Amino acid sequence: MAEETPKTVTSVAVEVVEASADTTDKEPWQTDTTAAGTNATAATTETARNAAIPQEIILKVSNGNITFLHGKHADAYACKTCHGDSTPAAFGITKDIAHKLCKDCHKTAGSGPTACKDCHKK
Repeated sequence: MAEETPKTVTSVAVEVVEASADTTDKEPWQTDTTAAGTNATAATTETARNAAIPQEIILKVSNGNITFLHGKHADAYACKTCHGDSTPAAFGITKDIAHKLCKDCHKTAGSGPTACKDCHKK
């Protein structure tokens, strides 16, 4: 019996929509931990973090683009839910990763799309 060659899935093209550019040396959600800086920046830290979060991310795939409502998910879940324990940043997403991460979460939560055509739009 001939062994079947595994199919490989490459990363998809990603377009970030409504992202703010931050030109500082540190991420906008990182706070100044000095005594003077803590009080001055604590109130604005959450606002700065939210301003830097892309609201939509469009995953361009052959069977229909997926518009991921990143801002909505960022409001509802901790960053580490998807990004792990590292600093939130773009990560390679493949079909298998997206289906496991997104689709499985939607099934577990009991909300969110799970059918192909619910996410993939041509």
